[in-house]
Amino acid sequence: MDTTSISSTDGRQNILKYIIIIVISLVLLSAIIVYYYNSIAKHKMIADYIEAGNEHFSNQQYHMAIISFNRALNEQSDNIDALRGIGVSFFKLKNYNKSIEYLNQLLIYDNSVNTIEILASAYYMVGEYEKSKEYNEKARTYENHNETAYYWLSGSLLFWADGEYENASRTYLYALEHNPGSIELLNSLGYSILHSDSCVLRKNCSKAVDIFKKLIDIEPDNPDFHVGLASAYLHQNIKLDEALKGYKLAIELDGTDYIQYMNLGKTYYILGEYNEALAALMTAQELAPDTESRLYPAIGRTYYYLGEYEKAIQSLNRNNERSGIYARNCEYIGRSYYKLGRYKEADEQFALVDQLDPDSEIGIFDPNYNKSIRNMELNIN
Repeated sequence: MDTTSISSTDGRQNILKYIIIIVISLVLLSAIIVYYYNSIAKHKMIADYIEAGNEHFSNQQYHMAIISFNRALNEQSDNIDALRGIGVSFFKLKNYNKSIEYLNQLLIYDNSVNTIEILASAYYMVGEYEKSKEYNEKARTYENHNETAYYWLSGSLLFWADGEYENASRTYLYALEHNPGSIELLNSLGYSILHSDSCVLRKNCSKAVDIFKKLIDIEPDNPDFHVGLASAYLHQNIKLDEALKGYKLAIELDGTDYIQYMNLGKTYYILGEYNEALAALMTAQELAPDTESRLYPAIGRTYYYLGEYEKAIQSLNRNNERSGIYARNCEYIGRSYYKLGRYKEADEQFALVDQLDPDSEIGIFDPNYNKSIRNMELNIN
């Protein structure tokens, strides 16, 4: 046997093995290097998207911010900065449902107090008050929670969810102690006073008047402040000329809110300027057709005083159909039927008033209308 030949063959095989090992090692090393550089490039790309998103957000370009943050999220689905950026951008755009969607995803990876506070506010804005309360109280368990935000949201929940306007006012005052320069908090306090029994029932709105005058001095072009001051005058039934001026100025600054026109119409109504009242109320109805049932009673009563009794009946009946039967509506439907000489129908409406409000004194609106006349007219009819 030729041992030299065998050794030569083994040597070539060993060399081949070494070459294969080296090639494989080089391939693996190249793959590692490529992966490493790709990873670095990917992280840089994500960082660039986040930086762009933050810049757009700082410039209040929230739609552009969402696009940039989404690009980062497409590269890394659990990126905390991207999820937070999208959630907060949607919040700024007042798309609260989308904000909640992304903030809930963020909670999986980051349950920081800031995330919880924003989520509490988002739930509040969509009317999910119990969820809002839950997250607001949860946020307060953190040492670094925002005390002002806590009291502000608590006050708003008392205001809108519970109708506890006096407690809402006290809560806003607590918030102001922590942030005395907050215009938004002062505005919230003013409106909570406007809705309180002290202002609505006892006609003591002087605190609200002082607050809104102060706010107008700070921001004279803010329509909400003029509406607040005008409403304080309207509640007290004083300075109605100033109330008209305030509502008109608010409409000049931003004529998109139906409540401004509704309150303007109410002021004209109190002043007995029924044509102007009707024009304002109809504009309010055009701006917010979904809330027209809220306007029907005022429109119906205005039609009554304009002598358009059929229209008054139609408007008030619509409100009864949509919102339930109210004694005040039935009273003016009855008045309208009476003016039209339809005494039997008038009597039916007044009978409803007696059932709904036994303490009412139907008939005193017209000295010629009393039970004996009503009975006689019913017999004739």
